[in-house]
Amino acid sequence: MKDEDRIRYIFGARRPFTRATAAAALGRSAQWVEAHRFSPENGDVVEWEEVVLLADGLWTKRRIHRALGEEAPRIFPSFALLAPLKVWIPAYKIIAIRDEARRRHLDVSELVGDHISVFRDEAEWLEQRHPGFVAAWRFPYNVE
Repeated sequence: MKDEDRIRYIFGARRPFTRATAAAALGRSAQWVEAHRFSPENGDVVEWEEVVLLADGLWTKRRIHRALGEEAPRIFPSFALLAPLKVWIPAYKIIAIRDEARRRHLDVSELVGDHISVFRDEAEWLEQRHPGFVAAWRFPYNVE
């Protein structure tokens, strides 16, 4: 199975997975899933949200969005969809960012995006100005 097919299978429907199904979908072993999951107390059940977070660690957001294509807006909250950002920074920093991304086998966008942390109080403040922010911030978990 190709990674794009795995991504579409994982993100395609909210449903629980068995450990074996999660492993097959992620292209990893059941032992790998068990070692990397967040809720081992759930036994053989691996919740969809957990599989999505494991997938997020295996593939870049850009690759996930590319694989999902026109289905991405159905799956992700609107503010979780990828959007372009043009920035102006010194050339030496561009060289450093590209080199670090290459060494870490990441997309530059992923590297830059991962350096931004938003904490709960800030997310709630941003939600007041940009309704829908918290839904994107909490994805893949639902806002309750």
